[in-house]
Amino acid sequence: MVRATHESCGHCGQNHLMTQLRTNYWIVRGNAIVKTVIQECLVCRRLSRRPVVQVMAELPSDRLCPDELPFTNTGSDCFGPFLVKQGRSTVKHWGAIFTCLTSRAVHLEVIDTMEQDSFVNAIRRFIARRGPIKRMWSNNGTNIVATERELREALQLFNEGEIRDTLSIRGIEWNFHPPHASHFGGVWERLIRSVRRALTAACLQQVTTDETLRTLFCEVEAVVDGRPLTKINDDPNCPAPLTPNMILTLKGSPDPFTSTCKKDMYVKRQWRQAQFLADEFWRRWIQEYLPLLQERQKWSVPKRDINVGDVVLTLDEWLPRGSWPLGKVMEVTRSADGRIRQALIKTENGEFRRPMQKLCLLLENDKGDDIKLYI
Repeated sequence: MVRATHESCGHCGQNHLMTQLRTNYWIVRGNAIVKTVIQECLVCRRLSRRPVVQVMAELPSDRLCPDELPFTNTGSDCFGPFLVKQGRSTVKHWGAIFTCLTSRAVHLEVIDTMEQDSFVNAIRRFIARRGPIKRMWSNNGTNIVATERELREALQLFNEGEIRDTLSIRGIEWNFHPPHASHFGGVWERLIRSVRRALTAACLQQVTTDETLRTLFCEVEAVVDGRPLTKINDDPNCPAPLTPNMILTLKGSPDPFTSTCKKDMYVKRQWRQAQFLADEFWRRWIQEYLPLLQERQKWSVPKRDINVGDVVLTLDEWLPRGSWPLGKVMEVTRSADGRIRQALIKTENGEFRRPMQKLCLLLENDKGDDIKLYI
């Protein structure tokens, strides 16, 4: 009776439905029954269901690796475009950002196009200046996927040559986030915003030349790498806050040289001074910066995981909610903590991999008959 009234009133809300019911009936504990009916209504779920959330995952191990060289574990992405003058015409250039997941240092490169060749050249320049890397994290952009495939094939061919016997060649372990999951790469997405802000303040939306743009990228890189990683207090005796430049350049010391010998300041002992600066950086990184990464301000309560067979809506920001495609969960992927973070969804247009935050749960898999009727 409550379901029939709810449907006849155009799937109205709780108070409206209770008003219509009380014109003819007085239902004992009616509010609870009405609330349950509305929550189980598939039409209301499709119109107002929120995306699935889950408890916040643990920090990746790549972000908790002190004493490693900068950019050993790197996150990368592309941003732009930027207008550049070439003769009498104006062309578009883009930027590539590489950030160290541990020290939070930033490296910027200018890329001429969004094709894979330009991104490959940017990676080659980055590795030539910052040294080899072990693991690379990025989103699932088409140019980046093509770059990873081309690098892997080139390394395989390179390892088969004669140079393999004389050089130790290591390929890059490339990890991709699922499509439409920009929050998986929040480490570098937030830095892109800082880079954009510095570039906007520097050029004031003016069209620059290619040389000027590359110079601006280097200056902005220095500005962003000079940002503080730890909190600043009002204590005058407090050491200077940690910055990525302290480990990149080793030209500044957060503390006085109280634990070093005077002779270490001579030129022939510069390696001891550099070693002290690096050790001091990682000591303060563990004591001051690492505890800040453990804070969880949201997503602290575990929720129900999406399971195989569930009926879901696939969120699409470019379409109105009524046009979001309906799909069925075919496969799920668990993270290191055992929680499901992404799933393979089958829709009428094919199969796609999406993160949980892009899915709205409509019907659980334990309601088999309802699923057949609904699909």
